[in-house]
Amino acid sequence: MSPVKKILFLSANPKSTARLRLDEEVREIEEGLRRAAHREQFDIRSKWAVRIKDLRRALLDEEPQIVHFAGHGKKEGLFVEDELGMPALIPSNALAGLFELFSSRIECVVLNACYSASQANAIGKHINYVIGMRKEIQDKAATVFAVGFYDALGAGRSVEDAFKFGCNAIHMEFPDLKEHLIPILKKRKDTNKQEKKKDKGNTFTPKANCYKAALLAHNDKYAAAPGDGDEILAAESEEINEREIFYVTELPEGKVYLQVYSGQYVGLPVEGGETLTLNTSSPETFEMISLKNDRVAFQARNGGFVSVRKDEGYELTAAGPKIRARAIFRLIKL
Repeated sequence: MSPVKKILFLSANPKSTARLRLDEEVREIEEGLRRAAHREQFDIRSKWAVRIKDLRRALLDEEPQIVHFAGHGKKEGLFVEDELGMPALIPSNALAGLFELFSSRIECVVLNACYSASQANAIGKHINYVIGMRKEIQDKAATVFAVGFYDALGAGRSVEDAFKFGCNAIHMEFPDLKEHLIPILKKRKDTNKQEKKKDKGNTFTPKANCYKAALLAHNDKYAAAPGDGDEILAAESEEINEREIFYVTELPEGKVYLQVYSGQYVGLPVEGGETLTLNTSSPETFEMISLKNDRVAFQARNGGFVSVRKDEGYELTAAGPKIRARAIFRLIKL
C-alpha cells in the first residue's frame, strides 16, 4: 500500500481584509477526498486564523507532505494574523527559508492567495512542487481550482496533472474569463533530471536562415518557453537554459518566426487574447524592429508590441500600441 500523505490546510483571513469563504474551500476539498478512489492515502488537517508562530508549529507538529495556504497575499509576501487578528505580512524570503527547513518532508505547497507567484518562485527553490497565483483571483475561482486539484490527486494523478485539472476546472466554471491562466506551477529544477534529458532529445534542427538567441527583458530576466505545468511564455528566468533558447527565422521585410527548443511556434491564441502561447499548428509572423545596442522589439499580428506585463508572473503579451521599456528586449545570439 502507498504511504498516507498528510495535507495541512492553513488559513488566515485577518481583520480589515476582504472576507473569504475559507470554510467552504476546505469543506469542498474534504468532500472530494472522501469520495476519491484513493481516499485512504490522504489525511487532511486544518489550522484556522494562523499566526506566524502557528505556521511554524503546525509544520513541526503535523509533518505534512502537502501544505495548502488559503488567504490573502501580495507580491512581497503572505498575510497571516497578529495577536489582535490584524494582518501580519510574512516576506517571501522568510517563507522560503522556513520551507527550506522542511524540504526533506514536504513535497508540494499550494498558495491559494492572490499575487503569490513570487512566493512560489522563492519556495520552489527548496520544494519539489509549488503552486501560486500570478495576480488577483476571485474567491470562487480559487476554491474551484483547489477542488479540481485535489479531486485529481485523490484519483491517483500526479501533481502536474492535478494542476492541469485545477486550471481546467476554472476554465469550465468561468469560460468567459481568463481566471484559468492565473495559477502557476513551479517545479524544483532538480526534481526530474531525466525529463530535462528528454527535452534535449526533442531539440529540432534549425534551417539555414535561422539562428539561436536569448531574449533579455527590461527586468533583467530572460524570456522562456512554458514549462513545469505552465501554459504561457514569461520573462522570469535568471539564466539561459533550454527553455530560454529561441530560434529566430528571418523572413523578407523584417518579418520573423519565433520557435522554442522543441520546434513549436510562438504566437497569439487562436480563440483571441493578447498573451503569447505556443502554436503548434502553423507559423506566426512577427515584425522584428532593430533598435540600438542589440535591442529589438517585436510587433504581433494584432498590432501590439510584445511586452512584459507589469503584474506578478511577467507574462509576455502583445498589448502595447507603442514601443515602451517593457517592449524592448536585448537579442543575444548564441
